[in-house]
Amino acid sequence: MSPASGNLFFEAIVCARFHGLLPSLNGNHAGRMKRIDFDGESPAQIAKELKDTYRIE
Repeated sequence: MSPASGNLFFEAIVCARFHGLLPSLNGNHAGRMKRIDFDGESPAQIAKELKDTYRIE
């Protein structure tokens, strides 16, 4: 296994475990995190769509 494929394997495991935790989060946070981290959407675009401010905390 090459280092790159090892990183992809590790990333897949972490993503799968994190995805399982989403239902335990506040609905707004879970939905936004899914859209950004799993669907690849832009945080700024989501904020614009939801008429919210985009900030990193």
